[in-house]
Amino acid sequence: MWQPGRIFASERSRRTALLVLAAVVVAMVALSVLVNRQVPWLSDPDAIRAWVRGFGVLAPAAFVALQVVQVLVAPIPGHVMALVSGYLFGTWEGFLYSMVGVVVGSTAAFLLAVAVLTWRPGGG
Repeated sequence: MWQPGRIFASERSRRTALLVLAAVVVAMVALSVLVNRQVPWLSDPDAIRAWVRGFGVLAPAAFVALQVVQVLVAPIPGHVMALVSGYLFGTWEGFLYSMVGVVVGSTAAFLLAVAVLTWRPGGG
């Protein structure tokens, strides 16, 4: 039974939470290493610029989608995306596209976190 001042209801729930946290940390480190090895251009502003420009008139949509992924997949460096947005679209348009991507990505991350934290095995 939960008591005021206690974070976990039992020792078992504490262990489970710590194991899940450790698994998430290991997964994020592994994902970071994998992204840096497989897609090294994601940390190169010139490469991102060239990739986004390749979409032509759909470049803003491609940039927003990449920004959403950047929010959801932490190993993609956000500062690079901010530099690219200003260079590609100008200060105000770049700011707008960047903020749209950040807001959509943050909303998706929040909804994903709620779904994960409220999920119960067996659907109950």
